[in-house]
Amino acid sequence: MQGTPEFPTWTTEDLKAWRGRMGWTQAEAADVLGISRRAYGTREQPGTPISRETVLACLYLEAHR
Repeated sequence: MQGTPEFPTWTTEDLKAWRGRMGWTQAEAADVLGISRRAYGTREQPGTPISRETVLACLYLEAHR
């Protein structure tokens, strides 16, 4: 495969919006993502880069409710 497909980048605001659409608390989002609540909370702090793996997991979970 040549090249890299365009991939959306998320900000902490995008992550918060995703959690809001899912109707989850930080603890619930952390649980389904398989991380601690503290680790999830860190991802929502302003300026924190959101990893590609986190974005993919979130998009998958939203698509497969």
